[in-house]
Order: sequence, then C-alpha cells, then structure tokens
Amino acid sequence: MLPAKHRILKQYEFDQIYRHHNKLRGNYLQILVRFVDKEQKVDHKKYPRFGFVVSKKVHKHAVKRNKIKRQLREIIKELLPTLPQSFEALVIPYPKALETSFQELKDDVTKLLSTVN
Repeated sequence: MLPAKHRILKQYEFDQIYRHHNKLRGNYLQILVRFVDKEQKVDHKKYPRFGFVVSKKVHKHAVKRNKIKRQLREIIKELLPTLPQSFEALVIPYPKALETSFQELKDDVTKLLSTVN
C-alpha cells in the first residue's frame, strides 16, 4: 500500500490537478503532473503525491479496474525514493494497460516519471 502522505484522496485536490497540469503520455497510461507552488503555504508538500483514476472505459468490471490500480500503486511505491519532491500527479491508465505485463507497465511509468523535474 502506498503510504498515506503520498496519496491524493480529496475531490478538490483531484480538481486542482485537472485544472493546472502538465500531461505526460505513454503507451499504456497518461500522467497529469502539477508542481506545487512553494509560495502557497497551504498546498506546499515536501513529497510527491499520487492519485489513480481508472474509468469504466478501461473495463466495465470493478475487479479489473482495481487490479490495475493495485499494480500502479505498487509501481509508484517502488519508485518513490527516486522521485523529485513537491509535485502531485494523477495516473490514468488506458484500456490496453490491462492486456500488458506488469514489467511493461512498470517500464512505461518509469520512463514517464523520469521526465518529471
């Protein structure tokens, strides 16, 4: 499980990222990144935070959607020590993410997050 301080759970936090983001696109997912402004003392976090959005377009069964979320959380958990500080991101998989292997998904996430600075 991803540590609580690294999770985005509140709807208004998701909305802020949707409004102000940079989009990174990979083969199996896209990541919306919002850099936290250090001048906004309320929003200033010193660690990366992630939210996961898996719509019904990915798969109609919740079991499959939850599986891909679990895989993505595990990938992010492994990458946390290597990530830069002070950003928030939403990870949104494409439907073809369900048909790929865990390693391919991990490579795609790693490649996308390596561009975040």
